[in-house]
Amino acid sequence: MNIDATGKILGRLASRVAREASDGEVTVVNTEDAVISGDEEDVQAEYRQKYERGARDRGPYFPRSPDRIVHRTISGMLADDAEENLKTLIGNPDGVETTEVDVKTGDDTKNREYVRIGDISRSLGWER
Repeated sequence: MNIDATGKILGRLASRVAREASDGEVTVVNTEDAVISGDEEDVQAEYRQKYERGARDRGPYFPRSPDRIVHRTISGMLADDAEENLKTLIGNPDGVETTEVDVKTGDDTKNREYVRIGDISRSLGWER
């Protein structure tokens, strides 16, 4: 199953993908376009704190790239044996057909602020 993350709220997308990955292989594309709801400054400060936590030589290591951030979020909801069924990609490199999943999107949160994962990654120093 291939799922397009464009505009989807990360937590809701992650729980749905984790459920699907327990049954079979799942590929999530356009991970940089997934969103996190909340004030931009607060969300970026939270992710900056996660990234800077620990020491360089000991960890814990928090990813900067959007595909790794989404992968880490989803894999935290998976059983250990199901993690091999998960694949996350930046963009849609092969132009694969995607399946529409029914989760809230950023458009459903018109009264809320939200931040794209790609913007968070850039604030952490990720370069494409």
